[in-house]
Amino acid sequence: MMLRIVVVMHGGTAGCFKEETEKILGSQEEFYAFSLERGDSPDDIYRELSGLIREGESIILVDFPGGTPCNCALKIFREFPNVDVISGVNLPMLFTALTARKFKTRETVVQMICEDGRKSIRFLSGEVRE
Repeated sequence: MMLRIVVVMHGGTAGCFKEETEKILGSQEEFYAFSLERGDSPDDIYRELSGLIREGESIILVDFPGGTPCNCALKIFREFPNVDVISGVNLPMLFTALTARKFKTRETVVQMICEDGRKSIRFLSGEVRE
């Protein structure tokens, strides 16, 4: 089974990230987006995630640590040994996740996602000035 990539974020951002990623990489199997809208119950997101995560290996990417999407993902992580959670999701991280998962282990993909996420954060105007 292919490594599952799940994005969980506040507002409609997760759906936008999925849509933009698939515009560039094409349609992706086992790639899901969940948005937590104002008034949504964290329990509902948890139930949806836990139903999806039961089988196979997954990486859940969330917007920031400590938020409700992150807390729901960490609750899943505590219950399922086949899950990793990464915060600070950006498009380069998703590109890495979706391309590397075909050839690498979950552990290696997690390392690559984090490394590429950090590399994509740069002070570009400062670099140009130098």
